[in-house]
Amino acid sequence: MSRYTIERACLSAQKEEILALLKRNLSGITDERYQWTYLNYPCHETITWVAKDSQADGRIVGAVSLFLREISVNNNFYTAAVTGDIAVDKENRAFGPALALQKQSLSLTSKDGVDLVYSVTSVNSELLIKRLGSKKLGRYRRYVKLLRANYKKDKSILPSYIPKIMSIVADGLIKMFSAETWYFRPKDIKTAVVGEFDGRFDLLDALRNRSGLVCGRRSSAFLQWRFFETKYQDYRVFTVSDKENKLIGYVVFYVLENVAYVADMLFSERKKAFKILFSEFSRLMRKECAGSISMRFVGGKSSLFSTMNFMEDKSGKANFYCYANDGTDIYPLVTREDSWYFMEADNDI
Repeated sequence: MSRYTIERACLSAQKEEILALLKRNLSGITDERYQWTYLNYPCHETITWVAKDSQADGRIVGAVSLFLREISVNNNFYTAAVTGDIAVDKENRAFGPALALQKQSLSLTSKDGVDLVYSVTSVNSELLIKRLGSKKLGRYRRYVKLLRANYKKDKSILPSYIPKIMSIVADGLIKMFSAETWYFRPKDIKTAVVGEFDGRFDLLDALRNRSGLVCGRRSSAFLQWRFFETKYQDYRVFTVSDKENKLIGYVVFYVLENVAYVADMLFSERKKAFKILFSEFSRLMRKECAGSISMRFVGGKSSLFSTMNFMEDKSGKANFYCYANDGTDIYPLVTREDSWYFMEADNDI
């Protein structure tokens, strides 16, 4: 008989025990975060599997959660699950509950109406992910755009022995060769930093769903929950719209240590929409004295980034994995990196 029992958790009744496990093993876990991600998750439910140790009076010693959301694949809608909050007590990690929990999470694809499972995985857990049949699609890439020589708090592209006055010269050169410097704003657009996600975001989401990419739904309800109903970060939303007030695109971002981190973005199929969006956003960030813009991305739109002077930071080691049943209609698409449109907002919290 196995030492561990794997069962589906009741997230409200077992809150205190699951929360204690998460706090023991993961950073940044709070009661407010549990309420937000596990009990207030919109559109779809959160599913958590727990491992109980029979040698410790059935105490919960491990857990894995799947945050379900609607996803668009080739213009049709499916249910996807992003794996997150994988936690196993240190003294139990050598005895198999991690493998059993991961197996249970992937079994959802065959019996609970989940069409695919995806995750961003560290190097340390890749062997387990591969063993269970998930396919590596590519790196969870970070792209960085310099706005100033001092690109981050207390960090500069210039050596420390270079006189500080030279940073002014470097800032001028960076601006001179930046794409937004030579961009001319179309007459029919306007920009704003907004405090809510209204119906315009639903319309833009619907347009993106017809693009043929594998893209998580970005309804106004989901965006409102993801960015404005949390204290995880101080998110701001920058929008570009046309003369009819329709969105050309938006950027959700937060600023830490003088870096503007893009958590999410979406833009229309309008010609040069990406250039318009990031030219305007870059000008705003330069005006606010940000040193650089940074974003994480997996997918087929990354070729656009170089047009706005983004460079890939190849120091990151996280990879993107997807699991779907071979032979299904969506398998050829979801197992290709260039089919995806995946950002920080699509990842677990």
